[in-house]
Amino acid sequence: MSTFYDLYETPDPSGEGKKKPLHARVHSKGTITAKEFQERVMKEQHMPHAMIVGIMQAISNALGDWLAEGYNVEFDELGYFSTTLKCTRPAMNKKDIRAESVRFETVKFRPSKEFKKYVRYQMHLERLDKKMATKKPAVAPEKEKK
Repeated sequence: MSTFYDLYETPDPSGEGKKKPLHARVHSKGTITAKEFQERVMKEQHMPHAMIVGIMQAISNALGDWLAEGYNVEFDELGYFSTTLKCTRPAMNKKDIRAESVRFETVKFRPSKEFKKYVRYQMHLERLDKKMATKKPAVAPEKEKK
């Protein structure tokens, strides 16, 4: 199956009206739910559904706990997870800000080189047909048999 993309104008952040080069963006086919993900793993690995659900929950809990403790977490060939913080008020000097003004912002994911390489070689790009642009799939498609 192909990954569809389209080309979009890049806005000029300076507002000077300078024309920027077009950029490509993937046209999402939708979102794969956790249940769909679990069913696929169950079929490919021949494991009971409850075991897969339990493993995914254990991974999520361990990952969350380690991130909350300040660790970066490497997840095998997938990549690295880390957290970011934000200051809720501006400060020019370390003495100008207190711990209460520093908050959790988000979790970042940095894919490994191996994972990016895998996705790159699995992806087959195709320019989006304008007729298809408004159509949304009813359900997530099954992966083609090889």
